[in-house]
Amino acid sequence: MTLAGLNAALTDAKRRQHAARLAWRIAAERHPKGDPRIREALQRYKRAKAARQLIDRQIARLQAPKKVSPKGLAFLIAEEGFIPHAYNDPANHATFGVGHLLHLGPVTAADRAQWGSKAQPKPRALVERVLREDLANRFEPAVRDAVKKPLKQHQFDALVSLAFNIGTGGFRRSTVVKRLNAGDFRGAADAILMWDKPSILIPRRRRERELFLNGTYR
Repeated sequence: MTLAGLNAALTDAKRRQHAARLAWRIAAERHPKGDPRIREALQRYKRAKAARQLIDRQIARLQAPKKVSPKGLAFLIAEEGFIPHAYNDPANHATFGVGHLLHLGPVTAADRAQWGSKAQPKPRALVERVLREDLANRFEPAVRDAVKKPLKQHQFDALVSLAFNIGTGGFRRSTVVKRLNAGDFRGAADAILMWDKPSILIPRRRRERELFLNGTYR
């Protein structure tokens, strides 16, 4: 069903729930305690409420963010760094742009010819396109698949930033995901701070937590 169809169904479900609740209250006032008509009215109300909640969840799933927002992209670039040419990462592997691994081992002359050098950097548009492809192929699906609770855009952005840094496997197994799926959003935000090694990452984790909780972008 489309979002418009679900919204229409939600309006009807709210009306049915309200009517069922009213009928239950009237039954409770008119009949003695323990009367089966009160129990029947209560059951009708519970069914109407469950139907409305089901539609609420369906709408939440449709409205859930599916990719990083422009502000989220800027946040991630600021955290990871922006290098518009081929370079060696800390493990001495050839990398481009925002953490895009070209191959294992150091940068070669062929890498510089294709991906640019300090003297001849690539345009920002290319760097962002490659980053978007990396996010779409690995990190955004990892967050969508691992987290079963509806997320707001800023929460999704914060989690993608975390997954980009700790890896999709680490993210899926993390306490962050476990707490989120248990409905403990505050606890999940605090669990972001567990990924504090090396200690240089602590400020980043605090910013990711703040983004998750309050939507505060850099």
